[in-house]
Amino acid sequence: MPYIKVGKEVMDYGKYCKEIKPKWKEQMAREWRKESEIYIHIGMHKTATTFLQKEIFPKLKGIKYYNLVNNKGNRHKLLAIEKAGKILISDEDLSGSPLIYGTSYTERYNIADNLHKLFPNAKLIVGIRNKDDWLNSVIRHIATSSPQYTKDEIRRIFDKNYLDFEYYISYVRQLWGNKNIYVYRYEDLKENPHKFIEGICNFMDVSVPDFTNRIVNKSIKGWHINIIRFMASSIRKCYIMYTNKMRRK
Repeated sequence: MPYIKVGKEVMDYGKYCKEIKPKWKEQMAREWRKESEIYIHIGMHKTATTFLQKEIFPKLKGIKYYNLVNNKGNRHKLLAIEKAGKILISDEDLSGSPLIYGTSYTERYNIADNLHKLFPNAKLIVGIRNKDDWLNSVIRHIATSSPQYTKDEIRRIFDKNYLDFEYYISYVRQLWGNKNIYVYRYEDLKENPHKFIEGICNFMDVSVPDFTNRIVNKSIKGWHINIIRFMASSIRKCYIMYTNKMRRK
């Protein structure tokens, strides 16, 4: 095993890679995060996040964009972000996971605390929506992804504290400061798309890109959900019949 000198201490290279190097990399990352201008789009879910991530953010000039959606391990992927003058990070899971059946709203506050430790000087972009419309959209999503549950079951178990947008926004304002939080309304996109995008771009001090105002992640209608639910139920019955048949052999 080769040896390496770290300060006044001599240690084997394996120990260096395991103990010293990760701490050193984290310290270096902490330093450049203080120097960079970092913007974090944390959602919320169902507030035009997919539209922004696919139609707007990749087209912004003068800013390095990281779309972290569908990447596992938030802390790992956040630590992997490299130094740049101006950075934009987007991932609606950074505001919690209301789309997963049975999750608790307290998760979003734990995430906010950890995110602030990693990026204390960041500026946040937060989307909100009419609460009734938002809840209905979330219920439809869960009913589609978890067809074994009815909408009534989902609505009954859904943590209604997720609807307290006001308290959540006041919480992140306390962490990062009022001037470092930009809140947009989903409804504004429908009323005036250009003004909606312009507000977000002005907050980041970047030019408004050319974009197409199209629905990227369209909600699934009730009859679609019923078809998916029927198919899931049929598959489950076939599986039960098959396993019972195998047990009798």
